[in-house]
Parts: sequence; structure tokens; C-alpha cells
Amino acid sequence: PAEEVQLDCLKAQQRSDALKAVSTSLLYSETDHYYSSVANTGNAAAAEIIRLLVNERERRNPPKYKNSSTSYAAWLLSGQLEKAEAERVAKELDAPEIDVASMQTGRPAAPSEATYWTFGGTQNGLVKGFIDLTKGSHVVVYSARGCGFCLAAATDLMTDPRRGRIFRESSIWVETPDSNFSLQYFSSWNSRFPEFPLRAVFQRKNWPQRKIPATPYFFFVKDGQVVSEMIGWTEENKNKLDKNLAAIGL
Repeated sequence: PAEEVQLDCLKAQQRSDALKAVSTSLLYSETDHYYSSVANTGNAAAAEIIRLLVNERERRNPPKYKNSSTSYAAWLLSGQLEKAEAERVAKELDAPEIDVASMQTGRPAAPSEATYWTFGGTQNGLVKGFIDLTKGSHVVVYSARGCGFCLAAATDLMTDPRRGRIFRESSIWVETPDSNFSLQYFSSWNSRFPEFPLRAVFQRKNWPQRKIPATPYFFFVKDGQVVSEMIGWTEENKNKLDKNLAAIGL
């Protein structure tokens, strides 16, 4: 109860002094709780609370070898790139520089468009792109380069003549970057699966938003509406794939 009062104060006022009476174990569990929130929804307020929690943890137990990248990852997941870059510099993290100014050039997204970034050009390797999910049929695949099931899905689809054609024409594979954000991380996937390049999503606006418990997570979208969803790449899901594609006219 006493610790809950302190955390309520923190949540309401985002004050670091509210953490002094909180146990170290609760600092860690609350960091995990808020990290889950920002990872699933891009919650900007949760990212700020994570910063306070991590700073208090490091005040009590200064890192011996390297600083924590948790706050940096939270800023990335919430789309606050300037704060992520400031965190990278302040803590001397082993992470690539984010050229925020260059990333902000070019036209803004139209009201119905979702924004993504592809590695493989100028602007520190990042090229901005847009997709309008409110028009037509789309398959949005939340993926991760290190996910074995994602690799298996991409491999199977790339070698399937009919499904491969549908996914080449109508799917977009995305990931919300955290501390793994780097050119090398994404380019290794893209060189292996050039037909299904993995795009980085920083702003969640106009993307399907759900808690992503596992990858690959497939959203089958028709004219802006999520018609069906599918998690994982199991034999059962492979058999359901055609039905899900047909439901959005593919």
C-alpha cells in the first residue's frame, strides 16, 4: 500500500522523488509492466515513467560495465526519436545515431496514411514510406528478424507460387524497433527476403494496434477494417491462411 501510494504519485506527477520509498524489486517489476505497455501500444507516458524507474534503479545500483538501454528502447517504441537519440548520447550506448532532422524531411503523412521506414538509402540508411490501409485489401505482418517462426513464414510464402504472389502484391512486413534498431539488424532480413522487406514503424497511427503476444502476427485488412487476425506459423494457421485471404478478397 505505501509503495502503491508512491507509484500513484509518480504516475500522476511523473516525479522522481516519489520513488525513494519504493523497493528495488518493485522498481524492476514496474519497469517490466510499463515496458510491456509501451511495446504493445507505443504509450508515450509509459516511456517517461520507464525513464524515471530506470534512473532510480541506476542511482541505487550504478551499472558496472554498461548503461541500461531500456529507456532508449522505450523512447524508440513510443516513436519519440529525439529523446531516444538524447538517451543514446547521454549513456554512450552502442547503438546507431538517429538522424532525426533528416527523418523529418519530406512530406508528412496524409490523414489516412500509415508511415514506415525502410533501410537502404540515404538518411542514415532510412527511407520514409507511406501506406493507406483504408483503401483495398492488405495483410500487415508484425514480424521480428530473430523470430524463427517469422523466418519460416517468409521462407514458405516466398517459395509458394500462389500465396507468394498475393503476399508480394498485398502484404507489408513491419517491426516496432527497440534496442535492436540498426541497419545490420534489418538488412540481414531484407537481403534474405527481398520480396518481403522488413519495415520499421515508429509512429503507431493508422496501423492495426493490438497487444502483440507473439510473432508473426497477421492482420487481414479490408478498406481500413481488420477482418481477421492470425498469430504464429503453425500447421493449423497455414491451413487457415487461404480462408483469411479470401475474407478480404485476395
